[in-house]
This record gives sequence, structure tokens and C-alpha cells, in this order.
Amino acid sequence: MSSEYDDISPEVWEHANKFRRALDAVRLTHRGRPVGEIRQALVKECEAEGIKPWNEVLDDAAYQVSIQTD
Repeated sequence: MSSEYDDISPEVWEHANKFRRALDAVRLTHRGRPVGEIRQALVKECEAEGIKPWNEVLDDAAYQVSIQTD
């Protein structure tokens, strides 16, 4: 007998993988750039993946990419 978590888990993993792909794509092209520019690029990549993360997630991810230098 499966739990409710087991039924949802594949969807959660799929969403997380889509976000990871979007974030990786933006990191390649926007590392070290201004947060606003990175956030816009991340929104576009997430839309292309068919996901809409919370604003706080986008803000934090954009900030993290902006402070990466290598």
C-alpha cells in the first residue's frame, strides 16, 4: 500500500529537476550579473520548463547566481 507521499513524490522530483535545468542554464550565461537581470532570465527559463516557482525562490536563486564568480 502506497502512502500519499509516494504518489506525489514523482511530481515533486519532476518539478525540482525542471527548476534545476532552468537554474543551470541561467548560471551558464548570467553568473556574476545584476540580480534583476538574472531573475528575468530565470523566469523565462522556468516558463520554458513549464513551471512557476515562488517569488522568494526566484529572488534567492538570482542572488546566489549574482555572487558566483567562477
